[in-house]
Amino acid sequence: MVDLPSYPEDAARRETVVESRSYASWGRRVGAYLIDTLIILAPLAIAIGFLVAVEGDDDDSAWAAVGIVYLVTLVLPFVYYTVFHGRVVLPVILVYLWPLWDAKNQALHDKVVGSVVKA
Repeated sequence: MVDLPSYPEDAARRETVVESRSYASWGRRVGAYLIDTLIILAPLAIAIGFLVAVEGDDDDSAWAAVGIVYLVTLVLPFVYYTVFHGRVVLPVILVYLWPLWDAKNQALHDKVVGSVVKA
């Protein structure tokens, strides 16, 4: 039988570093979510405001522009969260409430990929 260590030393060092960090609270995570939402909604609100301000006699072009903005509103969050978060969307209640009872303040998706959020 080969005498291998039960736990690799580099993994133990990484875990020690992770354990010494403070974890982001539920409130900080909600704040980060609100900032993400503002980043997504601000350009769309500006575009809709612009469309309302320049609405002219041609109702068809205005409605076409509103339709395009609406489609962007549907697609942009998927692109934003995929690029900046790279995670799968899980059930909303569990995702956002799980850190309330978790020792490391990890959401369910953090547990899936083994990540933590630093304070």
